[in-house]
Amino acid sequence: MNNSSRFTKNKSLGYSIHYDCESEVISFSGKLHLIQQEKAFHEILSWFDLVINKEPPRVLLDVSNLEYLNSLGISIIAKFVIRARDKKKHPCCC
Repeated sequence: MNNSSRFTKNKSLGYSIHYDCESEVISFSGKLHLIQQEKAFHEILSWFDLVINKEPPRVLLDVSNLEYLNSLGISIIAKFVIRARDKKKHPCCC
C-alpha cells in the first residue's frame, strides 16, 4: 500500500472510501448503501484488513462526509472496529 491508498467503488453506487497512510485516516463520503452488494461488502472488508495489518497504532474513521449509511454500512464499520481492536489497534470515529 502506498502513502495514499484509495478504494473507490463505481460512482453509480454513490460512495468512496479513502485511506491516507500519513494521517492514518479512513474517509468515507457519499451514500454507503450496500443492499444486494455482497461482493462490494467483502471487497471493502478485505481492503480494511490491509489497512489494519499495517503498522499504525491507531486509525481514525472520518464519516463526516457520509450522507447515508444503511445497516450493512453500519456492519462494515463495526467489523472494522472489532478487527482493529483484535489486532491491538486503536480505532476512533469522528
